[in-house]
Amino acid sequence: DSSFYSSRAQRLIGDTKQSTSSSAMAPEQFLCQAEHDNVAACLEALDNATLEAACSQLLSARRVHVVGLRASFAAAHYLAYYLDYLRDGVQLIASTAGVDVECALDLDERDCVVAIAFRPESRSTLAYARAAADQGTPILGLTNHTRGEVPGLSDYTLVAPASGPFFFNPMSSLFLLVEMLLSRLAARLGPDAIKRIRRREALIARLGVE
Repeated sequence: DSSFYSSRAQRLIGDTKQSTSSSAMAPEQFLCQAEHDNVAACLEALDNATLEAACSQLLSARRVHVVGLRASFAAAHYLAYYLDYLRDGVQLIASTAGVDVECALDLDERDCVVAIAFRPESRSTLAYARAAADQGTPILGLTNHTRGEVPGLSDYTLVAPASGPFFFNPMSSLFLLVEMLLSRLAARLGPDAIKRIRRREALIARLGVE
């Protein structure tokens, strides 16, 4: 629906006016409570076996491509950036040069694609996930919509609930999932993770970029 976000914004503005006149709770408190509920729902629904299998896939893959465009790009960048601290062969798929889907040409069953797509799912993200899946590449999906296309393409799906009055998709539970993935990966890698992070820290210090 082309009016997905504007309809939500209109509802938010109406609800905010109504709640301001009828409740002592500020609009920001409603948003905070909704995000708290999303995080709680994420933890409640999280399947440890799926999380463990997803981590194993990210560790064993020859290469990991992370794709999440439009509103999901921030989380995709966050995951790809810090995953690159822990292992080689990580690539963030971005459409800035207009050649995003071509990057899937050499993928196969030895690789892994992390597809991040919230409802409404980005067509570019779906196209990349389809191209990779057609070549036998395992897909790890992060989504707020269990009946979307990304879960249908994915070998493993992690769900980040995104309910509430905010007119874009709330992202707190998604970033929590990313942090849980990275934390478990670091724990699995143990001393190797510390060694790789220290190498990156040394480079950053030497270049003086931070």
